[in-house]
Parts: sequence; C-alpha cells; structure tokens
Amino acid sequence: MLTYLNVTLTTISQYVVPFIGKQALYSSILFLLILPLAFALRKHPISWQLGLWVLVLLRLVLPPDLSVSWSARRLLDYASSMISQSENIRHEVPSEPTTFPESQAPQQVVPIIKTLQSRWYNALFLLWVASVIMGAIRYTRQHTRYRALLYNAEPVHDATLTGLLQQYRTRFGIRRQIRLVRANASLSPFTSGILHPTIFLPSHLLQHSDNKTLQAILAHEIVHIARHDNVWLLAQNIVQVLYIFHPVVWFTNRQLNMLRECRCDQLAVACCQMSAHIYSESLLNITDHIFRPTESAVVTTFWNGNPYRTMKYRLLRLSVLKKNVTSTKGGYLMSLPQKLFTGIALLFFGLFVLPMAPSTGQESPALTFVAPLHEGHISAPFGPMMHPFTKKEVQHNGVDIAVKIGTEIYAVADGTVLSIPEEDDGYGKNLTIQHANGYTSRYSKLSEILVQEGQTVNTGENIALSGNTGVSTGPHLHFELLKDNVHIDPAALIDFTALKSPQQ
Repeated sequence: MLTYLNVTLTTISQYVVPFIGKQALYSSILFLLILPLAFALRKHPISWQLGLWVLVLLRLVLPPDLSVSWSARRLLDYASSMISQSENIRHEVPSEPTTFPESQAPQQVVPIIKTLQSRWYNALFLLWVASVIMGAIRYTRQHTRYRALLYNAEPVHDATLTGLLQQYRTRFGIRRQIRLVRANASLSPFTSGILHPTIFLPSHLLQHSDNKTLQAILAHEIVHIARHDNVWLLAQNIVQVLYIFHPVVWFTNRQLNMLRECRCDQLAVACCQMSAHIYSESLLNITDHIFRPTESAVVTTFWNGNPYRTMKYRLLRLSVLKKNVTSTKGGYLMSLPQKLFTGIALLFFGLFVLPMAPSTGQESPALTFVAPLHEGHISAPFGPMMHPFTKKEVQHNGVDIAVKIGTEIYAVADGTVLSIPEEDDGYGKNLTIQHANGYTSRYSKLSEILVQEGQTVNTGENIALSGNTGVSTGPHLHFELLKDNVHIDPAALIDFTALKSPQQ
C-alpha cells in the first residue's frame, strides 16, 4: 500500500512541480516587463494599467508550453541562434567519436540523481498542497463570516436610498435585483454576490452621513456590480490560493484591487454627477466613521494591502479630475475609439509577450524524419557539453554521430538543397537542406557532397559521404536540425536508437 502511494505521489509530483515552477518563472519574467510599463503609464487612463496587470495573472493560467512563431520568446531564440551560429561557423565544436564504456560510473550515478530528484519533487509538492489548503481555509473562513453578517443584516427601507438605488440600476442597465442591507458592524461598505448582489452599509454610517456621502457610496458600489467586479475578484482568489507562495501574485492582486477602486471612483463621479472634490470629501467622511478607508468588495479578497496607501492613491487620482466636468462626457473617461484602441493594443501586446515556451521542436511535425545514417553511434548529443579543447561548457547545437569516413549520408526528409558553402575551419565540407513547415537540416564534416544547390532530394536519398573535415577530433557527422531558424534537438524528432553498430 505504501509503495503504491509513493508511486502515485511521485507520478503526480513529477508533473505538478515542473508545471508550477514554469508558471512561476514565466510570470516573474513578465512581471519584470510589466512593472516599468505600468509605472510609465501611471498618468494615462487606468485601463492601461489594469490591462497590463491582468496579463500577469493570465500568464499563470495559460499552458506553459504555449508558443507562437512571432512571440517575444521566439524572437529572442532566433537572435540567440544567429549569434550561436555565427560563433559555430568560426569555430565549430568538435566531438570525440568515442563513448564511455558501459562499466563507467555515469550509468551508476543517474539512478541516484533521479531518486534524489523524485524526493525533492515529492517534498515540494506536499508543501504546495499544504499551502493551498491553508489559503483555501483562510479565504473560506473570511467569506463565511461575511456571508453570516449579510444573512443577519436587516433591509434598508429609506425611500431616498432605495430611490437612488433604482435610479443607478437603470442608468447602468443592471437587470439583477440588488439588496440593500444594514447592520451594526465597524466595517466599510462592500458588495457581495454575483447573481444576486447585496450592498452592505454600516448602521452608524447611515445615521451620521449626509446625502452626498451616501450618494457617493451607492454610486461606487453600483459601479462594482455593473462591472462584474466580484467575478474578477473570484478569479483572483483562485489564482491567489493556487500560487499563494508567489510574491508576484500578491503584488499584482494589490495593484489590481487598488486600480479597480480608482476606476470605480471615476465612474461613480460621472454617474452621480458630483464633482471630484465633493466625492473626495465623501471618502474622507467614510474614513472618519469606519476607522479605516473604504475598500469595496473586501468580502471577496484577503490581500488588499495597506488600506491607507490605497486611500491615498485613490484621492490622488481623484485630484486629477477636479478640473473636469462632472458628466459622463468628462475628459477623464475614454471615448469609444480610445477604448477600442486600448483593447486592441493590449490584445496584441498579450499575444506577443504571453507565449513563453522555448522552441523545442517537440510539437507534432507534419513531416516524417528519418536518421541521416544507417550506422554509427551518438558521440555528442544536443545541449551543453564540455569543449574538448578549451575545457569550457558550450552549447552544442546538433548531434555528432561517430562513423568511419566514406559512410553514406541520407536526407532526413523531402526538401531542396539550400546551400553548399565553401569548406571552412568550423563545419568543414557541409550542406543545408530546406524542408517544409520551416524545418532546415545541416550536414557537416563531410568528405564528399553528391548533390548541387537547388536540387530536390527525397527522404532517404544519398546526398553525401561522411568525413573528418573542419575542426574535428575524429571521423563523424555533425548534424543540425532547425525550426524557423532556431536550433532544436534532432533527437526529439528522429529515432537514433535504430543506428547499427559499424561492426554489424
């Protein structure tokens, strides 16, 4: 039984831990990009900043292997490939055409490393599960407490307030019924519920506030309902609980909550046709009665941050509106063309920065690739390797197949011979074939080339003979595979395990 549980835990952790790790890494990278942009746009309409911070949370719910050919990550990979290719042309990394004997230590070390990795994954997975459970319990307790408060609250029967409520419902086109309740609690006004929203007002605030203050409160809460902010806050809660360990999520949610309050302030000023100065005084009046600044929808979130900092920022944003007119056509509200431009700009920016998966070539290709040789063995795989001359770690952009000179080399797929450059000190004699769907294959260290530039070749056609030209420590084929001009691991698409030993 314990063995079964351990195997199940290991299987789950091997998937969940890398997934969570990639999401945290990608969101951190995006956060470092969004932070200066949001600061630069701090004097522009709030919608810009809101949209940028939403992208950070959106990155956490998108699949980590999301990749498109024109994303920022693909451009960086392409630039890196060009630099690496330029370096390789000057000094191609040679390979040693010998392999370790089967009795050497590496094969004994690998199982130990895998065991330690599995244990670390299991421990990290259990810590993540514990943190998620703690976050869920904390949120559930707070939500239950506020739901109990609303259940025991009494309806507000004031004709003036109910009249204002119906007026604002009509103005914003809200068809849902809205409850207006009151209770003796030292809380700020808040809105709860999605399908059946309820606005809570503290009793002492109703008793000691003037009509302008109550008008501002109702307008602000109605804007939250009209914008479906409780839906957004529910989504934030889910992401927060799942990534409760991630400081980027905490910071992003604070920014979103603060900017959302500022946006609702602006719309409320326009809705109730009140000057920003009077609306600011109403906020300060609420502060005097509640002992802390108002934070709408506090029932649905538990990471609001410093409320005084939030109030200071809200008042600062309102001060910009004081010279504007008080109707919905005021200069601080975006026009329809501006809204369309903002939405389209944020959409394209998101499509550019959100796909962060590297180009690994592991996607299912439309082509069928075959091995470039029928015999030989891999002497140097794709990836980091120790340079045999400089003894420094370098990136090896292909696979080296040790084979005797004069062995036939075959095209890995249908294509056209793209180039046959002059022999150089790096690749030696080499040729490049262009395939469909952006794939390119390169064959180097050749002794003889049997095709010409522009010639069409078929899968498995003999195109060259292996050799030992260029920088090399022994006879071998250096084979590279590229997708959209980015080097990928040939072993991801080609089965090299079927290569026969040269002695066979």
